Amino acid sequence: PAEPGTDPDEIMARCFIEEYALMGMPRDRIMRMFRSAHFKGTNAILERRGEDFIRVIAESVFGTPATEERHA
Repeated sequence: PAEPGTDPDEIMARCFIEEYALMGMPRDRIMRMFRSAHFKGTNAILERRGEDFIRVIAESVFGTPATEERHA
């Protein structure tokens, strides 16, 4: 069980995003994993919480798309 006041979906989504980002996977490919029904864990979070929820977490890991382009 999760600690009171924590959001298990946020924790899991952040873990997925950070892990794949550390392996060098780009943001758009990670987002495709969340959208794909073939990836049950990531897709279940997206289905429960929506794409905006995932996008906000991805931005906290990668920065905003504009910031990412300036540093590329």
